[in-house]
Amino acid sequence: RPEGDAWVRKPAARPGPPPFGSDVICRTRDRDSRNSSMEKSSAPSSRGSIKPEEVEMRSMTLIKEYLSNNDPKETIVEDMQSFCSDENFRLFVATAVNHALDISSHQHQLSVGELFLHIFNKKLYSRDRLYEGLNGILEFADDMVVDVPKFFDYMGNILSPFFVNLDDNLRRSFFVTGLKCTGVSASKLMCHVLKSACQSSSPAKVGSLWRSGDLNWTDFLTSNENVDDFVEKNSLQFTISAVDGSAECETFNDCANRERFFENVTRIVQNSASTSSNEELIELIEKSFKSNEEKTDPNFVSALVKAVVQGCVNSAKVNGDTSYTVDSKRLESKCAVLAKYCDNDEEREAKCLYALQQLAEELEHPSKLLNTIFATLHDQNVISSEAFLQWESTNTTSQGKAVAALTVRQFLTWLKEGEESDN
Repeated sequence: RPEGDAWVRKPAARPGPPPFGSDVICRTRDRDSRNSSMEKSSAPSSRGSIKPEEVEMRSMTLIKEYLSNNDPKETIVEDMQSFCSDENFRLFVATAVNHALDISSHQHQLSVGELFLHIFNKKLYSRDRLYEGLNGILEFADDMVVDVPKFFDYMGNILSPFFVNLDDNLRRSFFVTGLKCTGVSASKLMCHVLKSACQSSSPAKVGSLWRSGDLNWTDFLTSNENVDDFVEKNSLQFTISAVDGSAECETFNDCANRERFFENVTRIVQNSASTSSNEELIELIEKSFKSNEEKTDPNFVSALVKAVVQGCVNSAKVNGDTSYTVDSKRLESKCAVLAKYCDNDEEREAKCLYALQQLAEELEHPSKLLNTIFATLHDQNVISSEAFLQWESTNTTSQGKAVAALTVRQFLTWLKEGEESDN
């Protein structure tokens, strides 16, 4: 490479960053020089004259830089104000949201939401323009799901910082009055906002914020939807009544013990050979749980199945991306333990399937992963055919269900054909 900056090809007479996808390489020595050039090329007084397509292009460049470099929000906003007028802020919002939907990164989606929240709280741009940008996407929610199956999951991640951090009086106005999501999409979106919030907080805390913000499910459900049914199907009871912190830990003294137990289960499975005995695993379970009531609790059994299966999933880097595969032999060797605790119980089997659905969701639904897991558990008589078909037919908006059902379509089709043949 030549000495100095001779290797840098700089755009000729182009204000601001180059367009996304350009082959122009532009590297600046420091941030101040870039800020200075942007300010000179687009003075605040002329921001309104910038064409919408240029606003979108420069917004995309800026949001990518923000997510890649984790730049301070104040610095990003300062750069944005050099080219984005209040009128065009809705374009910045739409561009940032669309990029967050494309990259499928939970952390990046949260970061976009946190940037919006910073602008909202500081009133750096009109709040109405923020609503316009968000609502311009939400009004096409049904169409967006076709291209982005996890649309509501991702939007829930983007909006959850508002739910967790807004003052009580603003929380209701933001989600009920500001956002214009209609029909069943409104309840579905709010459900995913809460589920995302629970990942950074506890259900007890999220439920408390819901009630202190004077939010009600009647604000989001259609006249054809029943509040009690919706809450039960989506495990949102914490929004109706206060959650006892000790109850969340079920049979353990504290949540840390519960988490540590299942981490040990996964570790034992990962370190065991596919032909090894299950003595160490059974010993850990029996030592940790003394009463039969504890060992037959559906919540425990489903968490156990998830932890064991997770220990049978291998990960590898392929072209910079993480891929996941199931060690079928290892999983088969552990099925005797899983069958022992499932014990052909209908409720336990149902809970197990939703726990495995959650695991697939956490791994972002790798190809054939859940299909292989389901087929193995069925072949090894851990979970019955009836339980799988009941899981498929249950109408629920639980996180990841729709995508999971698509990924196991081959297995379910085979299962139905077998049922018809038997009949």
